[in-house]
Amino acid sequence: MKTILLPTDFSSNARHAINYAYHLFKGQPCKFILLSTYKELQAGASLVVSVKDMMLNETNKSINRLYNELMAEYGDAIELEKLVEYGSLSTVISKIEKPERIDLVIMGTKGASGVKEVLMGSNTAAVIAEVQSPVLAIPEDAPLSDLQRIALATDYHPFKNSEVLLPMVELAQRFKSEVLVFHVQKSETPTLTVTEAAQGIQLHHDLESVTHNFSYATDDDVAHGIEQFAETQHINLLTMVAHQHPFFWHLFNRSMTKKMAMHIHLPLLVLHDV
Repeated sequence: MKTILLPTDFSSNARHAINYAYHLFKGQPCKFILLSTYKELQAGASLVVSVKDMMLNETNKSINRLYNELMAEYGDAIELEKLVEYGSLSTVISKIEKPERIDLVIMGTKGASGVKEVLMGSNTAAVIAEVQSPVLAIPEDAPLSDLQRIALATDYHPFKNSEVLLPMVELAQRFKSEVLVFHVQKSETPTLTVTEAAQGIQLHHDLESVTHNFSYATDDDVAHGIEQFAETQHINLLTMVAHQHPFFWHLFNRSMTKKMAMHIHLPLLVLHDV
């Protein structure tokens, strides 16, 4: 049975992510865990305890209300638990992901309209950077569609974890998706090193259980190239593998001179190569 963590701040986009999670996994043996975190606001030392207690009380009220709404909507079709923890969202998830055996974190991204915006958004970026579990970020306007086409952006950097792609592959198997493996480069002529070519062969092996093909895009701005590819290829889910390599982190952490022209509204699955 899979365990899916659903962080919520009780906003409409967080609720949309919960609905999206149910759409993805309905009919499968799954346990969903609602998670809400709280921290006291800035206050004098004499007020800290009372403010913390007040916030805990309000958070418990809100999560109980949401829990009851979801049980009324989905009933016996969903196994649902609720959890309230003190601390920042990323710190709490890092603390509980192993004890709770989390397979996937699904969370909403409010107003994040491009790949860079999703990855640099405060809560989402912190979770992606600090946790080891796969993270699926759902824009507030992402439709509840089947995953007919899944894109895997790659730099052909070898994986440390041979099973890092498994969450994406399982989704592709469930929805009978086509997986489009693509690489963004600055030159019109594809050039791969021997190591990168070997990783391409490994990717073909890793994806042998699903329909897949390989492609490349040309763009001076890799983030823009990713979004352009996703838009023109009618992608339903964009997947990226996070590892300690310039393709992923330096891409979004460095200063960029070009503003992204393309804005896409599709889910982003980040897999951690650990």
